Order: sequence, then C-alpha cells, then structure tokens
Amino acid sequence: VVALKILDPQLAKDQEFITRFLREARNVAKLKQHDNIVEGYDFGESNGKYYFAMEFVDGRSLAEILYGKGKVDEKTALHITRQVARALQHAHRFSIIHRDIKPENIMISKAGVVKLCDLGLAKDLSEDFYKWGGVTVGTVYYASPEQSSGFKELVDIKSDIYSLGVCLYHM
Repeated sequence: VVALKILDPQLAKDQEFITRFLREARNVAKLKQHDNIVEGYDFGESNGKYYFAMEFVDGRSLAEILYGKGKVDEKTALHITRQVARALQHAHRFSIIHRDIKPENIMISKAGVVKLCDLGLAKDLSEDFYKWGGVTVGTVYYASPEQSSGFKELVDIKSDIYSLGVCLYHM
C-alpha cells in the first residue's frame, strides 16, 4: 500500500510545476529512510502523467487533529515537535530546508509516529537553480519573517525551526 501523488494535468502543462513536483520526489529520495520523514519509493512520468509513489501513513495530519480538538496536551505537543525536529535535523544534514512546515505537512500514524511530508517547496542548498526572486514561499501563518520578506538568501534551517515553533504554539 502506497500513497500516490499525481500532478494535476493542468499543472503538468507548466514546466515550473513539473520541476517543483519532481524536486519534491528527488528531495525525499535524497533523504533516504528516516523514521520521521515520509519515505519516497518511485517517481517519474508515464503517458504524460507525473507521479510520486511514497509511504502511506495510516493516521491523520496534525491539522486534522487540531481542527478536531482545537489543541493537544503539552506532552503530546512536545512529542510531536521533537519528532519533527529530528526530521529537520536529518534534512539539514543533506542541506535541505523544508520551507513549508505547517500542521497539514505533519502526519501522525495510529502508532504515534510523526512523519514530515510534502517537500514540494524544499530548497536544496547544495544546488543553485531556484529562481524564486521576491516571491514568498510557504504558508503565510507559519512562515518565518525572512521567508515573508521575500529574500531567498536569508532562508535557512532557522526558518524551519521558526515554523516548527509556530506549530508548537498552535498545538
């Protein structure tokens, strides 16, 4: 059983969306197996459809939990935050900044394992092909001040830590 992400056919007409979609798959593959990052299995194109097969997390997103309960207890919030921090630490070892840490991108399995997902906006600091210019990347409520400023050169691991802190506050 896998989760299958397929690029919308309308978006597949735009090379920038194709590039971003395939970047997510490459970033997940680059991170290899980590307990707190959704594992990627395969990606590519078949008959004009771009796909990304990844680990299926049997559970709910943190957003679903928060919208249902409104908040979580302190112990659970710290447990979730710790696991996401481990995922970010691992990604940082590979020079990857997520840039979109938010409850919708944090999955929690029925067994309580937290998985960071959706690396579609991730920035690989080891490569220099991002052309975001003055465009803010990320979700506004969780974006760090440097992300909101639009200056891509200021975005680093601290931006992800800021966003994780906002998630902790939200919890």
